Formats: sequence, C-alpha cells, structure tokens
Amino acid sequence: MPKIPCSEMTAIDKSIIAASPMVQGPAECPHRIVIRDLGDQYVVHTQVFDGVQKPWFHQGDYFVKTNDSAPIAHPPGAEALCKAWARFDERVRRALQTPKPDHRVSEVADIAETIIKTLMGDDQEHLRDEFENDYQLDSDVETFENLTGKKIRPIISSNGGA
Repeated sequence: MPKIPCSEMTAIDKSIIAASPMVQGPAECPHRIVIRDLGDQYVVHTQVFDGVQKPWFHQGDYFVKTNDSAPIAHPPGAEALCKAWARFDERVRRALQTPKPDHRVSEVADIAETIIKTLMGDDQEHLRDEFENDYQLDSDVETFENLTGKKIRPIISSNGGA
C-alpha cells in the first residue's frame, strides 16, 4: 500500500465526531468512514483522500435530529446519533471485512457444543446422574445453554425419569 502524506491524513474537519481506520483496496483511493455532526443532522460518510485535492465526502447516510419521539431524559438528537452509530458500525465492519460479534459467538458456540457432546457421550442415564451429582457442571452447562440457545443437558421428564 502506498504511503499517504501526513498533511493529507491530518486534514482537520471539526464536524467529524468518529472515524474508522484508513483503508485502501486495489485501485482505490485511501478512505475511511466518518460520522459528521452537521448541526441539524448526523451524516455517515466515506471520506476520500485522493492526494490531489483536499479530502472529500461520498456516500452519505443522513439522520435528522428530532426531539419528537425522544423522552425528556435524552439530549436532542440522541435517537439520530444511535441510528448513525449503528450505520457507522455496519459500514466500518464491511470496509474492514470484519464479521459482527454475534457471528463469531455463533461459530464458537458450535465448536463448544461439539466438544461438550463428545466429552459427555450419549448415555442419557449416565448424563442425568452426572448433572444431579455435579452442581458446577450443571451450572456451567446451564449458562452455556442460556447464552447460546443450544441444549446440551438431557431432557428430564416431570416424573423424574426419561
């Protein structure tokens, strides 16, 4: 990747309140995603550094600040800022090619489920005994199930057996 001159990178725009890391793909100018506060609205823009002119903005998503639906406890524009931040996060993840955290948790949960099932075996009666006699195992698996939505423990019927 070619080195970008410092003067270009440090161009000050006081309207920018958040910025992603700089990215540059093949045949692309260096760019980053920014949130700008334009007074009456927030804008999520791509800021482009082409080396010829001063940095410019492209592809804006506009979020108008309103007070109509916001409770009194929230400052003006809070709802618009939340929406702008969510859009900023989405665009930055796409630009940096990073998956959402819940996608990563899902992948890890699938691996953990496979490991747990392999270590615990298939004997349902033995599993029931293990959970009845080991509070920590039962608690840990219950936490895993609650966080991932996956079921590991054997189903115990209301009469105490399967």
